[in-house]
Amino acid sequence: MKRGLTALLPIAIWLSAPLWSFAANSPWEANLLSNEIRLQLDEGIKVTAKRISGVDLGAGNFSWTGEVTGKVPGYVTLSFVYDSLSGSVNFPGKGCYELSKGSSGELVATQLVGGTSLPCGACSDRKAGSWKDPRRIRRSRTWRNGDGNVIDLLVVYTAGAMAMEGSGAADDVAAKVATAVADTNLCFRNSRVDVSLRL
Repeated sequence: MKRGLTALLPIAIWLSAPLWSFAANSPWEANLLSNEIRLQLDEGIKVTAKRISGVDLGAGNFSWTGEVTGKVPGYVTLSFVYDSLSGSVNFPGKGCYELSKGSSGELVATQLVGGTSLPCGACSDRKAGSWKDPRRIRRSRTWRNGDGNVIDLLVVYTAGAMAMEGSGAADDVAAKVATAVADTNLCFRNSRVDVSLRL
């Protein structure tokens, strides 16, 4: 019995340490389990975000959400679908950036005109560590709570819809949809609403 536990110990140590200690210096180095991502926006603005959550979209694709560290509070959302990237950087009450992949593979951060979103009550009021995400303590499914407060989405888009988005690639649209879902779930979390969307 002791020999079996000793054999499992290195595996447990490997699982608990390196997977969660990865900091990415660019979105291209990031993965689902990155605990920190650094971004270079336009006008020399540098942003570092700490991981809040991530969703595995299958086949190596994922979405990642983090909270900006530093003097100006904000949030970062990134979605990778194969070779496509979509994301957002939101400084509530200050400004918003849309993230995408340029033609040469570089990160393009476009500041949205008039993109100053007002912070919700929870974002502006919340003190660090003063509350917990209610979804983490969600009750198990019962006859009253059969869906676990998860709303399933099915998104169908045609060639015309992709053309309207300015993209001919389904992966680009899928990345934008994943970013929209991640942004919505972030709003639910910050507003302490026990609901989440799932693609």
